[in-house]
Amino acid sequence: MPILWSMTKPFLPLLSSGLAVASICLLAPLPQSFAGDNHPIRDSATIKGMEGRWEGSGELRTAADGNAHPVEEIWTGKIDEAGNFSVSGERTLGESEHTFSMEFLANEDLVEGQMKTSDSELELRFEVIVEEEARTVRMKIPFPGGGVLSIANQLSEDGTRIDGTVELVDDGGTTTITGEMVHKKRR
Repeated sequence: MPILWSMTKPFLPLLSSGLAVASICLLAPLPQSFAGDNHPIRDSATIKGMEGRWEGSGELRTAADGNAHPVEEIWTGKIDEAGNFSVSGERTLGESEHTFSMEFLANEDLVEGQMKTSDSELELRFEVIVEEEARTVRMKIPFPGGGVLSIANQLSEDGTRIDGTVELVDDGGTTTITGEMVHKKRR
C-alpha cells in the first residue's frame, strides 16, 4: 500500500471518480457564455442522467506489481440553477478516506471541470468531453510536472449504472495505474 499511496495521493481527487468521478473547489469563476440557446450541461441527457445519489466500488491496479487496491464511493450529482453540474461525496481508497467535490462548468459550447479532495492541495482544471450517443463523459486531466489522468464514465441505457475506467500515465508515457469502477444509482 505505501507504494500505491505515494504514487496516488497527489491524484486522489481524480482517481476513482469520473465522476469519477472526480473533486472541485472554485478559486476563480469560469466564464459562462453560450452560443445561442444551447447549454452543454443543462441540455445534456447524459449529464442529467448522472444526477442523483450513487454508490460506487471497484479497484485500482498498479502496473508495476499488478496489485489491486479497493475503492468505494458514495456521491451525489446535481445540476444547479446556473446549469453547472456538481458532484460531492466520500471516497475510500484502501485504508484512506476523504471527501471530494467536482464541478462541471459551461464555457460556451465546452464543458470545463475543477476538482479537489479534503486531503490534497491540488486543484485542477480540465476539459470534459460529453459523448451523447455513447452516453459517456470523458475527462483528461493534465498534472503539473507531467502525466495525465484519463477517466471515462458511461451511463447505462436505463440510467441506473455508470461504468467507469481510470488510467494514469506518467510524464514518460508509461501507464502506472489502471482501474475500473461501477456506480449504481441509489433509490
